[in-house]
Amino acid sequence: MREKNNALEKEFSICNHIWFIKKGERDSKHCIKCGLTDEVFYDESIENSKLMKKYILNHTGTLIKGKKIEVDFDYDIIKIIYESIRKKKSDIDDDTIKKYIEISIDKINMKKEEKKEKTLKRIRQYNK
Repeated sequence: MREKNNALEKEFSICNHIWFIKKGERDSKHCIKCGLTDEVFYDESIENSKLMKKYILNHTGTLIKGKKIEVDFDYDIIKIIYESIRKKKSDIDDDTIKKYIEISIDKINMKKEEKKEKTLKRIRQYNK
């Protein structure tokens, strides 16, 4: 167990974080690379929450270092997008990953808007 904790702490410390910042009732940060999150202060059920809390409290600047992606989107989807990009291009840099994620989110949002527009168009035609 101690070895696992040491390995996680090392991962947190060497990670060049890419923070997914979810806007909402309270803003939350999740690193899509190593999994570190400030949600551990609100949700004890998160795996390794005690270790994360301890790490964040002992390394106060951690949550402000790194790249940031601020969107109103689901963390799990962002994580899946990140992992699929990593799988296809293992040597890609963080700035490019961030751009790819933002492009992916834009495409998803555009598809949602297209579906919404098609639905509205059908409703308007039906109501004529």
